[in-house]
Order: sequence, then C-alpha cells, then structure tokens
Amino acid sequence: MKYTFIIILLALLISCNQSTELNENPTTIDGKRALLDNKKKELRKLEIEIAELTSDLVKNDPSLEKKKKIVTTMPVSSSSFTKFINLDGIVIADKTANAVSEIPGRITQLKVKEGDFVKTGSLIATLDMETFHTQKNDVITNLELARDIFNRRSKLWAQNIGSEIQYLESKNNVERLEKSLELINLQLTKGNVYAPISGVVDIEFLKQGELASPGMPIVQVLNTRDVKVAVDLPERYLSILKKGMIVDVHFPSLDITQKGKVSLLGRSIDPANRTLKFEVDIANTKGLLKPNLLAELQIIEKTIDNVITIPLEIIQQDVNNNSFIMMASDVGGEQKAIKTQIQVGDVYQGVAMIETGLNLDDILIKDGARLVSNMEGIEIIIEKAVVNE
Repeated sequence: MKYTFIIILLALLISCNQSTELNENPTTIDGKRALLDNKKKELRKLEIEIAELTSDLVKNDPSLEKKKKIVTTMPVSSSSFTKFINLDGIVIADKTANAVSEIPGRITQLKVKEGDFVKTGSLIATLDMETFHTQKNDVITNLELARDIFNRRSKLWAQNIGSEIQYLESKNNVERLEKSLELINLQLTKGNVYAPISGVVDIEFLKQGELASPGMPIVQVLNTRDVKVAVDLPERYLSILKKGMIVDVHFPSLDITQKGKVSLLGRSIDPANRTLKFEVDIANTKGLLKPNLLAELQIIEKTIDNVITIPLEIIQQDVNNNSFIMMASDVGGEQKAIKTQIQVGDVYQGVAMIETGLNLDDILIKDGARLVSNMEGIEIIIEKAVVNE
C-alpha cells in the first residue's frame, strides 16, 4: 500500500511540473499538438517508472509476483494431410419407363396401384375394345359383299362383258377392306397394356374408367435396384475427377455411406452456373435409396504425406492479419509463451497444414493459447488420458 501511494504521488508531481510549462487549455492547433506530445512523453515516463517500481516491489515482496497462466501443450509432429471435395446431389432412378396405350380406349381394368412391384410383361391395364369389335363386324360384312361383287364381275370380265374400270374398282374395294380388317385385328391385340420394365409403380397417371389416348402414359414404372446420384459439378474440379473413379456417397437421412462408381462426366459446361453433369452409380439391393433422396459425395482432392498439421483453433491473427501461434519455450530456466508467426497452407475440417514457421518437436500451447501474451510466464499441466472402463 505504501509503494502504491508513492507511485501515485510521483505521477502527480510530474504532471504538475509539466503543466506549469505548457498551457493546459490551448486554443490553437499547434498548441493542442504540443500538449498531446507532452502528455505522451509523460505517459511513457510513467510507464517506465511504474515498471521499475513494480519490479523492485516484486523483488522485495515475492507475494506480489503475477500469477502464471495455466496452459496445456502439444508437440509438433508430421502426418499426412488429406483434403476432400464435398458435393451435394440427389438420387435418381437408373431406369424409368411409362406404360402407355397404343390405341384410344376407356380403361376397363387397372391391375396395379402405386407402390406395386411389377415384372417386365406384367399386365397393367385392359381397354374397352367394343368400338373395334363393332368396326370389325362392319368391315367383315362389307368385305363379304365386296368379294361377291368382285367374283361376279370377274366372271363377266372373263367373258368380255362389262367394263374394265368396274372390274378394277371391285378388285380395289376388296383389297382395301381386307387391309382395314387386318388393321382392326392388329388393334384388337393392343387392348392389353403391359409393363415395359421390371420395377415399382411410382405414379398412376390415369384411373380405371378414364379414357386413354395413344402415347398417353397410364402408369410410371421405376427400377430402383440400381440408382444414380446426380450432381452439378463445378468446373474447377474437372481436372480432379475421372470417369470410373470410386467415391464415397453419404446419405444423411439414412446415416449410411456407400461406395459408388463415376459413370458420367458431362462433356459440356452450363454457362449459367459453370457446372457440368456428374453421375455416380450406386447399388440399391436393400431398396432403401429413394429417388430425390439427398446425398453427399466425398472425393479426395489431394493427399500430402509428411507435413506439419495443427488444429485450426489454436491459430490466431494479429492486427496485420498475420497468422501466429503461441509456443512454450524454456527461457532462463522458466517456461514462457513465445509468439511465433507461421504460414498456413490448406485447411480442411479444423486441421491446418503449416508451410513455414514450425519445426518438428516444437511445443505448442493448446488450451490457454489465447489468454497469454508474448514472453509471459506459464505453467504447463499434463492432460490426463481418459480410460474407458
């Protein structure tokens, strides 16, 4: 307490002496600058005197010594650094096909519903063919009459009775009706609609009783035994990825990871977002992967062996945006924190590769690194390993 009073008294005396030499309330710019410079000089003198007095006090009274910060440390070692590319994609069905009608007709029976599994050639729907049967009967009746007329005219024409045009017209009429009958018979075979591929009925486009038109899909069938993961790949990764590569695919919703093979690497780049098509084949033997399921691809971008890596969390930046770490070093028989500038390379998932500034077996301050300053005394504690019982 006595020494503290002496320090305060000394500061007041110096301030009083200086204030007599300068105007404490200058009105001009030059006067204010002179007063500011003088105050800075006074502050520097006070800081020096306070530091000297503090040092003397600590020497005479060790109980006043500043308490050392407690920190934990870790040695610098070399390891391999691996950086991954993470891409988001969705699952798409490898094979998709629609069961369609080739002729117009009302659906009399729909044999499947959404979610049903069907095999190639399974009956999907039957159509009302009454109209075609009626047309067929009409054509048969007209064809019988046309044949009778043609036979009669053929006999007359053989006797040079009648005109050639009548003979040719009757012949042409028979041929035309025969082709119409052939076409109707073909259409009658298309009254049943079959599954084009094996898979699961995903969408019902038409219901029983509705009218189907030629080319209109009745149901959509998905084959999900083998699926793909589709990704919009940024063009900057084009030199890294190759067709046939094996990659890891993670499905967050299912919390599973599978291997996949790159099956498609697009040949053109979308000018709007600078990406290209990228697909990975995935086996879906258990049927867990559904179309449009979110997927995450993890692809190795680079692997570098025997490099220094440290946790990103212990790296700090100074006011000039330079990276540094705090090291523990023996200085005069005392452990002190030493500020050391470093050059940081690639960073991935909380791990930084250090290019310069560190050597093997340097000791880094881990916990407490942000609480100590350069050349500050520290106390190192050893972290206890956790033993699983």
